[in-house]
Amino acid sequence: MKTALKKLWSGMLNKDGYKSKWYKNWFGEEYLTVYAHRNLIEAKKLVDLIKKELPLKKSDRILDIACGNARHAKLLARNKHLIFGTDLSLTLLKSAMCHNCNHVFPFLIQSDMRYLPFCNCFDVALSLFTSFGYFRSEIMNQQVIIEFARILRPGGRLAIDFFNPEFVMKTLEPVSERTSGKLKIKEERWIVENRVYKKITINQDKTFSESVRLYSLDELSEIISSAGLKPFKIFGEYDGSAYKHDSSRMILFALKE
Repeated sequence: MKTALKKLWSGMLNKDGYKSKWYKNWFGEEYLTVYAHRNLIEAKKLVDLIKKELPLKKSDRILDIACGNARHAKLLARNKHLIFGTDLSLTLLKSAMCHNCNHVFPFLIQSDMRYLPFCNCFDVALSLFTSFGYFRSEIMNQQVIIEFARILRPGGRLAIDFFNPEFVMKTLEPVSERTSGKLKIKEERWIVENRVYKKITINQDKTFSESVRLYSLDELSEIISSAGLKPFKIFGEYDGSAYKHDSSRMILFALKE
């Protein structure tokens, strides 16, 4: 059985051009087009939940890790929170600077989430919109959470927003096609073992891939706890709904004691 799965997985990789370092190539201008529907309106729901449940103080130093084009960070900066954003993609960081939000910006720094260039100087760490589980190596994914814990002060809080794997497996659409402006976008999705994959084809001539580990609530909670953080709240939707097996998200809050 394991041999058959390995052959299937290998075939998928060869067929679709998947590379383990897909995240280095994907988060550019094309990404902004494909995910243009993920806007400030959606981001505000999650930011409001974070502000209510952590809660945030004006004196808090906040780090948004893998912030992308900083849609969440900008909303927090608008509320006069001292917020920093890091991302590996220089393209997304430049986009964040070009599209201002009432001329208010977070401090933006290019950085790999596994090796954050900070000491334990933050009161809050954020990992939003499924910015976790990118790496094939479990050790590397665990290293990410260890970094989240390391940069927090004692008493610091973590908010991690991850998709619910049960919802993903139940609602996965194998193939979809749509347009965004002048671009035709085809997305193919599949699950092999404990990872979900996506192949994105734009105008039939550009191809990108995504791959994210499917962590159950127990698995994610265990990784967080092993890093020295104590989970204390979980929600299943951005509106603050309770987590259920069929929720679309797993939004966990944890404390560094």
